[in-house]
Amino acid sequence: MFIKIQVFILSVTLFLIQGISSHAEPFLNVLEVGAVNDGNFKNTEVIKKAINMAAESGGGTVYFPAGNYLTGPIHMKSNITLYIDAGATIKFSEDFDDYLPMVPTRFQGINCNGFSPLIYGYEVENVSIIGQGTVDGQGDIWQKTIKELKRKNRAGIEVPLNKWQEIYLKENPGIKNPDQSGFQRPLFIQFFNSSNIKIRDINIKNSPFWTVHFVNCENVLADGLYIKNPEESSNTDGINPESSQNVTISNCVIDVGDDCITIKSGKGKEARDNYKPSKNIQILNCTMLHGAGGVAIGSEMSAGVENVVISNCLIQNTGKGIHIKTNRERGGYVKNVRVSNVIIKDILHCHDKVPAGIHLNAMYYLRDSIEYKPVSESTPVLKNLHFSNITLSDVEYPFYLYGLGEQSIEDVTFSDIDIRSNSGIHLKYVDGVMLNNISMESDQKQVLISEQVKRLRIKDFYSKESRGKNITLKENKDVDISISTGFPEDLVIKGKTTLNVNIRGKSTDAMNIKVEEGLSNEVSLPQ
Repeated sequence: MFIKIQVFILSVTLFLIQGISSHAEPFLNVLEVGAVNDGNFKNTEVIKKAINMAAESGGGTVYFPAGNYLTGPIHMKSNITLYIDAGATIKFSEDFDDYLPMVPTRFQGINCNGFSPLIYGYEVENVSIIGQGTVDGQGDIWQKTIKELKRKNRAGIEVPLNKWQEIYLKENPGIKNPDQSGFQRPLFIQFFNSSNIKIRDINIKNSPFWTVHFVNCENVLADGLYIKNPEESSNTDGINPESSQNVTISNCVIDVGDDCITIKSGKGKEARDNYKPSKNIQILNCTMLHGAGGVAIGSEMSAGVENVVISNCLIQNTGKGIHIKTNRERGGYVKNVRVSNVIIKDILHCHDKVPAGIHLNAMYYLRDSIEYKPVSESTPVLKNLHFSNITLSDVEYPFYLYGLGEQSIEDVTFSDIDIRSNSGIHLKYVDGVMLNNISMESDQKQVLISEQVKRLRIKDFYSKESRGKNITLKENKDVDISISTGFPEDLVIKGKTTLNVNIRGKSTDAMNIKVEEGLSNEVSLPQ
């Protein structure tokens, strides 16, 4: 009886294994399909054939063993995994014609038809790009072309449109030319209207434009990526989730020529009316180096961005640390952002001359300097933004907040922050801001200037050298300050619209509180 049962179990097991094997997804080695890994043969059609073969079987893995593979664009299909093994490098063609015909894409916040991305997935699901190999966009030729076009444009030199500019204009009637040149570079990796996307462990370098771009995607993981673009390259953002939901970016090292990670949701009225917001996004355990910023939100955020967590990251030698950027042409909102356990250092130079560890800016590239305009659908909203357990060292400005006169930045908290900066904290047009447990060492005497701010709360603000240090409140309303040991020596309160300033705690003989312009009746001094 025991022997019969064993035989029966073995038979069932073999039957199940045979059944599973007969339906197993194919594993296709591209060399066996006809690829050549000498770096010279163009493998575009062979890779396309391998992907189609796997797709016809319901899905599978297209495998690249060690070697150098030259190719044009790779178009993904559902249920396909690209496995780029250690020692394998896929180099993308420098021939612009290989990226024709143009395909549906989103370029700088605008839906259009453009050059095919180098790796492209449109309306696909269950797709992975994995392995420890390398993809090389060979973006230098694209960078040289756009820089030369822009140089001539700035110099007022009229040149005839090249054939790719003409194709773009024909494909996109009524759409404004991108990049001030009418020449649209391709994105490196773009998934559009797709779901269940995983990119893990690969090395990505030399992008022509944005490097990894998710548009209208759900359930996305970018994990363990190393992204390296030249420092001097333009618009080579690292990872850009746009109008996407449920996105995790983790364990990545990103060293690029523009923002390392940027969350977006389209630009202008078209985006406000028709695009999806970006939401439920986590950025965890990442290192961000060089470029314009560490983590940015915007400036294309017109459909909204919400529910963002940034944690356990290192940001070094970028133009900004955390940068939320918009203007009164964008509309939309950014809300519910929480940043914690982050080190930001060496933020000393950037293109707009405001190198800040944390920069919340609603005046990004505004063409006017008007303080107030009527609120409209194009007025952006920034609210519920929280920063805690952050070390800022060797930065020019620790925090630089600049809202709009008609729409303040709302409800911002800074808690448990250690600062070593050249200049002080700047707050303007903010409604509801708390500075709690701030330890600050600054080269500048004025460690904080707060202008046109409502509902300001300061508690446990410690200046490592309090003598000669200054906090200035100008045109503030509803201020509550708790003075403790180490508080800056001088507090200046001024402005004709300043109201309801309450100063609590033990004052010292060395502290100077100066109330200007006859506002003593609106200021409650410590006893």
